[in-house]
Amino acid sequence: MKRPALCVIPLLFTLILSGCSVGLNRENIDLGIDPDPLGFNYDINEETGAVTFTIPSHTLVFSNKAGAVGATVQGYSIEYYDSSGNPLFPGDHVVNSQGSLNVYVPPGVSCDEPDPERGCRFYDEGARFARSPVVTSPSSFLMPISIAAADFDLLFSGGANGAYGDVYLYGVNDNLVKFRSGPYQIAVQVPVGE
Repeated sequence: MKRPALCVIPLLFTLILSGCSVGLNRENIDLGIDPDPLGFNYDINEETGAVTFTIPSHTLVFSNKAGAVGATVQGYSIEYYDSSGNPLFPGDHVVNSQGSLNVYVPPGVSCDEPDPERGCRFYDEGARFARSPVVTSPSSFLMPISIAAADFDLLFSGGANGAYGDVYLYGVNDNLVKFRSGPYQIAVQVPVGE
């Protein structure tokens, strides 16, 4: 009777460890955008009243905290909300990258002589925990015109400025564990740059 109980302990230990690796990776990738913040500019034609939006492109900036496992960020989704937490564009307030990002964020480790092909790994001689090098995504438009127009309409109908985007990252870490992070909250500024 005691033998089956002993078999359960390694199984529980394995489940706990696999759960930790997912949790660790989700919390250890830092995210920024360049240029910061998200936002848009607008121009109103005085004769026609037509509004033209200018939305800058951005790159996503990633790094891993010290001791974090490396990960490939395969994509992202951004959910846009107004200052009250309601979807900014009813019906479709989510922007998805369609899994096309595929940016590798190195592990949070450094060493004296990194391999030129693979960088540093935890088992390398002289390895120590350190923030990973910063990596960036290709430049893309993170805010569609429909979201900018919805925010513009809200602002000019007396709504409060304070829209934001919740960014979720998804991918797989070096332990082949899939993850979905976040949310990382990013403010929307109108007009951008002021």
